[in-house]
Amino acid sequence: MNLISVGFDWPGNCVPYADYTSDRSLLDADLIFFVPDLSPVIRHDNMTSTLDDYQGKRRLGASASQMLLKATNHWKRELSAACKAGKTIVIFLSGYWDLYYDTGQVTFSGTGRNARKTLHVDLISSFDAIPFPIGNVIAASGSEVVTTSDGTILKPYWSRFGGEYELYLSGARVEPMLTTKAGERIVGGLIANPGSVLLLPLPAIDHEALGSFDKSDNWKWNKKSEAVGQELLGHFVELAKALSAKARVTPPPEWSWAPALRLEAERKAMQDLAAIDAEIQTMLRAKQTAVKDRDEAALLRRLLFETGKPLESAILRALRIIGFSADGHDDGLLEFDAVFEADGHRFLGEAEGKVAKAVNVEKLSQLLRNIQDDFARDEVTVPAKGVLFGNAYRLTELKDRGDFFTEKCRISAKGRACLVSTPDLFFAARYVSESKDLDFARRCREAIYTADGEIVVFPPVPCENPGAPASQAPIHGY
Repeated sequence: MNLISVGFDWPGNCVPYADYTSDRSLLDADLIFFVPDLSPVIRHDNMTSTLDDYQGKRRLGASASQMLLKATNHWKRELSAACKAGKTIVIFLSGYWDLYYDTGQVTFSGTGRNARKTLHVDLISSFDAIPFPIGNVIAASGSEVVTTSDGTILKPYWSRFGGEYELYLSGARVEPMLTTKAGERIVGGLIANPGSVLLLPLPAIDHEALGSFDKSDNWKWNKKSEAVGQELLGHFVELAKALSAKARVTPPPEWSWAPALRLEAERKAMQDLAAIDAEIQTMLRAKQTAVKDRDEAALLRRLLFETGKPLESAILRALRIIGFSADGHDDGLLEFDAVFEADGHRFLGEAEGKVAKAVNVEKLSQLLRNIQDDFARDEVTVPAKGVLFGNAYRLTELKDRGDFFTEKCRISAKGRACLVSTPDLFFAARYVSESKDLDFARRCREAIYTADGEIVVFPPVPCENPGAPASQAPIHGY
């Protein structure tokens, strides 16, 4: 029996391995194991791209995006052809990635200093390589799994190698074989048309007992692993035989699909299926658009709890909402979190999020160094005003947070920079976004203009804005 494992490193190397970026054919194999492990694509992206996350998800650079699309289309064709050829395919429900890729489309807007280049991205899932109607793949883990009446053939395998599941299927058109304890979620199933496609959680393997990383950080199986690998393989060979016997039908030869040999009822059913598939694809595209819209709409809320690049993105969005021209700066030599301007005022901002403490003076020192580095550039003739954006105690409920900036930070900021608590910025920007109150936006900008070495106090948010602080004062009571 010819074997191949794509993306799953078989214990003891008992099954030939190919990674996700391989161009291997599946038609030479009788038994195929597949998991969409995007590690090679992610490693390539880490080496070739400096792009940040986008809307809370990984965003691939141009090179890695092309690699991913090529691999996804390759495996989609190969898996489809292998199934039509009557092969047995085992898809391990693991390695789910939901990320954005570079479509290659670029648009430009604005002119002069406000000109902006927009790279267009789209959402893709690692399971888009699966050409079968497996439904929605939901990332959720658990260990309470039961076999269904149709899944009886899995009991010997599951009793030996069963463990936790990482994903479950929603709206799946598969024959349920493993479900959660209550039976409402499918964690393993079968598609038989005309080959057998078995969907299962990853086998439970004690990796620590069967191998280790060498000095080059490469995984090496030990001698014990081969016996476990052969045992695991034996279960799948028996499952392949059982599924073949269960089918009791000969896979239709290619010539039998000729239109002249089809029944009228079959043609009608195929038309109905095509219409349903088209409707499903339309709904899936609509869902992807809705998910993107939801994530885009929720970006501003990151001001309340985020840190790093996601916090920086939310700050830039908020600044634009209240009327600033704002963007990050990275020319390969200097990198600033935010450079923004309006009404003849130019600012340079630094952002910091802390889990369980206030923003300290070290971050302010970094901001002041950045201002000097910025002023040293030939095109800058006037020093920018510094703004330190802080999100202290970021995972704590707003009402229970302490001071956002340490006393040293507040003292050092006098006459040198102003301080902004990002939750205060959130409520101001949310109100402007929803009310389109340009006068309020102007007063928000003026609050930043006039703050001199102190914490910015934005104008009180009108009471009709749901969720605004009851005091109408800054959240943190400065």
